[in-house]
Amino acid sequence: MNSISSLLLIAIMFFNNIIFFTPNTSPISLSPLISNPSDLSLTISGQNIICKTIGKVRICASVSNKAPARYTNVTAYGSLRINGVYQKSKTMKAVWHYKTSTPYCKGTTNTSGIAHCTRYISGASKGYKVNIYVTISGYTVVTYFTPH
Repeated sequence: MNSISSLLLIAIMFFNNIIFFTPNTSPISLSPLISNPSDLSLTISGQNIICKTIGKVRICASVSNKAPARYTNVTAYGSLRINGVYQKSKTMKAVWHYKTSTPYCKGTTNTSGIAHCTRYISGASKGYKVNIYVTISGYTVVTYFTPH
């Protein structure tokens, strides 16, 4: 029996990202090996993932919970790729459009081009769709959540 046939490979599909496990090793993610992923949403977590392409720019946004309970925290995520390169150390501003106010929070993109910030939603109006305008380097996309 050769050494290749003795290895056990298990592929798990998680959010369109394939990870291989071999006995007694750590997971190996193939996403850095993908030369030109067609969708930046492969790198961003959350719900209500919305992406927009403008020329060679791809911006995505999402929220941690698309239907949170009132008086909980919600995290907004943003991600930016320009010419296939994930943008790091860029400021993200997320403006939360509630029924009666428009507060914001900020985050900074990491080496994967992902930023996040969290807000306590307090007594946000039940059933009111809260749009979050996520802007990075002048590019904007809108995600949302609806409190219950």
